[in-house]
Amino acid sequence: MIGLSLTEDLVLEVLVARHRLGEPWWPFAPRHRQTLTRLTIKGLVEVDGDRVQFTELGRNTLLSPTWKPAARSRA
Repeated sequence: MIGLSLTEDLVLEVLVARHRLGEPWWPFAPRHRQTLTRLTIKGLVEVDGDRVQFTELGRNTLLSPTWKPAARSRA
């Protein structure tokens, strides 16, 4: 996304990966509070304590509606 810092982009990539694994909320350390505040102001995430998830805008912007998880192999 245009206009994101490297840390903001990294936080969003973590949330995309966690969301795809079925975990919409993910904790971030307090040292990332400034980054999370900027993403909240941009309307992409919502914060509850130390946990973060996408807003509807964030999901619509960053998650592909056609993405499907890969088939799991039997090991």
